[in-house]
Amino acid sequence: MDMGRLPQRAAPMPELQTELSQLRAALPTYHIVITSHSPSYRFEATRHRLDGPGPWCVVSTDPADLWRELAS
Repeated sequence: MDMGRLPQRAAPMPELQTELSQLRAALPTYHIVITSHSPSYRFEATRHRLDGPGPWCVVSTDPADLWRELAS
């Protein structure tokens, strides 16, 4: 293995990409991404403005957590 190169990670599954798109459309005041952390992927939502309502950041492997915490 070439120690100067990091191993390539596979792209998130299509259903995760769909969930990401739906979250972004429903929560425009948040920056939402999928990050890869061994052994799985995480959804990370960060509010665009520090002084806005609701949590500033939510991180979870389950997108239902973002819906529950941010879409209320």
